[in-house]
Amino acid sequence: MIAISALYAAIFGLAMTVLSVSVALGRGKYKVGYGDGDEPRLRRLIRIHGNFAEYVPLALVLLLVLELTGVEPVFLHGLGLTLVVARIVHVIGLIGEQDVVPARAGGTGLTNLVIGVAALGILRQLFS
Repeated sequence: MIAISALYAAIFGLAMTVLSVSVALGRGKYKVGYGDGDEPRLRRLIRIHGNFAEYVPLALVLLLVLELTGVEPVFLHGLGLTLVVARIVHVIGLIGEQDVVPARAGGTGLTNLVIGVAALGILRQLFS
């Protein structure tokens, strides 16, 4: 059973839906069908969505692989919850008119930490 990975996949699936809708609404508001129309707000929404799409799928795959290798549930939840916090903090860092650099950097750093720790966890499982 892959209940833990499934839980986080569902959470992030809903988050992706929210981010996608926010971009679509922004495109409607600014009447931009492609690109960002040189609208700073729309550009931010597109990058939040794009960054999510660039990093979260890999993190979820790594979480799934760890779960399939039998890693302790508490470790999986630790990674999953850290990723949830990371993505929320990342959005906080980009959503306003100005970057909130500590939040943006913190969200990025935590996301990379999850990916790195998960990758190392898989290597540990393979070679132990």
